[in-house]
Amino acid sequence: MTFEYAIESNYTTTDCTTKRSFIHNRPARQLRVSQFKMNMQKSIRRLRKSKKLTQRQLGNILGVDQATISNFESGKTIMTLDLAYELILVFGCDFYVECDLSGIMSLPKAS
Repeated sequence: MTFEYAIESNYTTTDCTTKRSFIHNRPARQLRVSQFKMNMQKSIRRLRKSKKLTQRQLGNILGVDQATISNFESGKTIMTLDLAYELILVFGCDFYVECDLSGIMSLPKAS
C-alpha cells in the first residue's frame, strides 16, 4: 500500500495548476508551510480587528498575555497547534475562510 499526499490550494508553485505530490519534495513543502504561517499571522490580526478585539482581549480569551498575541501577529512566535485550534473555536467559520483552510491538504489516499 502506498500513500499519495496531494495539496490543492490557491498558492502558486512552479506547476501551479496541477495536483502535485509533496511526499518527496521537502523544499516545496517548506514553502507551503511558510506561506501558511504568514497567512495565519495576517488572518489573526484581521479577524481580531474585525471583531473589535484588542490583543489583550483576545489574549484573555485564549489564556495568554497581550505580548503573545502581538508575537503571533508579527511572526516572532509560532503558535501551538492547541492555540490554533482554539482560534478556530473562537472565530469559527470566519477563521476557516480567512485562512483559506479549505484547500490546504486532501486526505491521504490508499492506492
